[in-house]
Amino acid sequence: MIYFCTYNLGDPNAMSISSTISTFTGLIPVLLLVPLYKKFGNAGTAMLGSIIAGAGYLIMFITGCPTVTNYIVWSCIIGIGAAAVTSALPQVTMDCIDYNEWKTGHKNTSVIMSAYGIGTKIGLAFGTSIAGIVIGAVKFDPNAAVQPQNVLDAFFHLSITIQMLVFVAVFLLMLYVNRIEKKLPEMRAEVEARKAAQQANA
Repeated sequence: MIYFCTYNLGDPNAMSISSTISTFTGLIPVLLLVPLYKKFGNAGTAMLGSIIAGAGYLIMFITGCPTVTNYIVWSCIIGIGAAAVTSALPQVTMDCIDYNEWKTGHKNTSVIMSAYGIGTKIGLAFGTSIAGIVIGAVKFDPNAAVQPQNVLDAFFHLSITIQMLVFVAVFLLMLYVNRIEKKLPEMRAEVEARKAAQQANA
């Protein structure tokens, strides 16, 4: 992002400005989590956030994000959607734990939470490695004041296109989880019935 702001937009401060403002705009979905959860559910809230963030990136993709102002405005809107997604994911994970108990008969909370943490770290490491490989492949020269078009294109796609695709993937995943979530009350009741039957037979 700092390379994109520096070379594509010509203003390295654009990143810090947008990050600072989006910190505050990102509080909007956090403050509205309870009504959002009640209306859309956990997965539905993540889907809504994915739509907002993905749409912001799509607009930047289509317009080419020509100005610093454009970048800051859409980054702040994207921050609202991203905050909704990140706030909903822990709750979605809890729902997945309940689904797993219904499916397997065992409540593997520790395993799922460990997988969640490890997966996040692997994703960050893998994503960082890919960015480094791409930047190296396009022969980015940090000492050059002006970068060739292929380098600028790489920064654009790493900063905007790939981010957009990530939120599309999150939306599709949450679409699947949303179907499960609607059946969770029945699943939880069935799990409790199983436990009661096991205690009665013990």
